[in-house]
Amino acid sequence: MPTLVDLCRSSGLLRRGDRVLCALSGGADSVAMTHALCALRDELDLTVAAAHFSHGLRPEAAEDERALVQSLCASLGIECLFGAGDTCARAQATGKTAEEAARELRYSFLEGTADAWCADKIATAHHSEDNLETMLLNLARGTGLRGLCGIPPSRGRVVRPLLAATRADIEAYASLHNLVWANDASNADVRYARNRVRRDIVPALRALNAGAVQNASRASALLREDYDFIETAVCALLAHVECTSNRALIPAALLAQAHPAVAGRAVRTLYARAGGSLSVFARAHADAVLALCRSTDPSARVSLPGTMTARRAYEMIIVEHAKQDAPAPNETALVYRQAVEWGEWVVTLGGVPDEGCAAAYLSASESYTSLIVRSRRTGDTIATEGGTKSVKKYMIEHKIPQIMRDRWPIICDNKKIRAIPLFGMPAPRYAAIAITARRK
Repeated sequence: MPTLVDLCRSSGLLRRGDRVLCALSGGADSVAMTHALCALRDELDLTVAAAHFSHGLRPEAAEDERALVQSLCASLGIECLFGAGDTCARAQATGKTAEEAARELRYSFLEGTADAWCADKIATAHHSEDNLETMLLNLARGTGLRGLCGIPPSRGRVVRPLLAATRADIEAYASLHNLVWANDASNADVRYARNRVRRDIVPALRALNAGAVQNASRASALLREDYDFIETAVCALLAHVECTSNRALIPAALLAQAHPAVAGRAVRTLYARAGGSLSVFARAHADAVLALCRSTDPSARVSLPGTMTARRAYEMIIVEHAKQDAPAPNETALVYRQAVEWGEWVVTLGGVPDEGCAAAYLSASESYTSLIVRSRRTGDTIATEGGTKSVKKYMIEHKIPQIMRDRWPIICDNKKIRAIPLFGMPAPRYAAIAITARRK
């Protein structure tokens, strides 16, 4: 039977020379993990330290746990870094449960400590029973495939080298090496959902099948393979999508034609890339965006959590932060070969067009020394091959989204509108000066 040292070694989560910060609560799991990782120091050239965080929930036990952790670290010859937080205050301030608040405080401390200590990895002592409990809790709240996968072996620099071990494996290892650990009394508090699952549901599953925990671990690994496959498909779908820190654009047809499993996750990813918080994003929100893809209204929109919105702009779906309509920028003079910032645009007279910008063209024989860029005005018209046309109609025909029309660049001289830059505008066959307009 593999020992904890074997499991840590074979997990594939540690590289030679890593600086590993162990999340050390003082319980059996973290004590055993820290001891096992220290046993690999010479073999893998690891530098190990520990980080202990007091959540402020059990002040009567905090000093004893701190002393236990200090004693263990001294015996192992490793540094220990300490932190504390007020879980109740955090829960009250954020409206979250004590469990959620404690987790946020703990991981914030671990990440900050890891930065200060220059850690390559943060090791936590989650094991297979923890994984099963997480899968069941996620199932109960109505999760998707990602939640059914349970606890990931790694996320960023956080690694979980004991995820394949059982609680019995851990306690046997701790006893074999005469390790001392603290028993957290809050683990018996059935006000916490995880403790109720641990006390009532996991034993019932074991009664149905003695290998329930191990079977759940195998199922978790298989589900994670499926999840990774779908994520690969999502990445392929979004490979050529335009995204900024607060805005994401994708052709509606691309989402509408994708498999629902891929399309739903793609919307979720777009929402995150545009600055949304996934903690408040549900499948119903993704479905609303997908319905937008099938809408016949070229300007339809839906509200999303966190002041976000998704809107249809003809063939495109735009996910972005909802914002008050800003006033149109003032008219600005154009100077040949100089980029001019105008509202959300950078306009260049004599620019070089490419796929990422709107463009318009003036005959090289025309004068372009007194051009300005401005927004549309009531009564504006533009000359076309068939005569003249209102700017409003021209913009509709060229599918400029309604929400953008008041802040779309219009090129004028002191007499008339000379051009309106458009995306996908081909270069003329005659000698021409290009005017490019690129979104910031």
